[in-house]
Amino acid sequence: ASFQVTGWTIDDSLSIHYRNNGDGIFQSGEEIHIRPQILNSGTGSATRIDVSLVYSGAELLVDPGDIRYPDLGPGNSGYPNNRYFWIESNVWSFTGPVDLDVQITWDEGTEPVILSKAIQLDVKPASIISVDPRTADFGVTAPGNNVTYTLTVRNSGSGILTVSDIQTSNTD
Repeated sequence: ASFQVTGWTIDDSLSIHYRNNGDGIFQSGEEIHIRPQILNSGTGSATRIDVSLVYSGAELLVDPGDIRYPDLGPGNSGYPNNRYFWIESNVWSFTGPVDLDVQITWDEGTEPVILSKAIQLDVKPASIISVDPRTADFGVTAPGNNVTYTLTVRNSGSGILTVSDIQTSNTD
């Protein structure tokens, strides 16, 4: 057996992480699920295939676990069944290309195979709004008196942020 990564799917839906936007693009501050497609480009079959992602940089947190892939005959490719790797952009200001290595072990192999730079991700800019403080206790004030409170709105991300309106609500 011989292996190649022939593609991958990315899921950045809001159900994965509250900072995601579901546009299918990996952006700074997001946590994604990725499913690499593995091709057996060799002449022998491969059974009990375990795949892991290898990353040594500081910009991402990458799932350290192995995922079992289906058995692959020569010329066959596959995705893991209902499984994925998670990757988190933990440096909100980072944008740019990131290379991931893929490590593969299988029953018929004697040594793990490392596919160097098999996955190339491009982390795109994103604006991330940060409000400080998040909650405020104004206390009690008489009718007609003003309450003054300082609120800081900051762009913690890597993309341009435009604040067009600030709304407040009264829950009393």
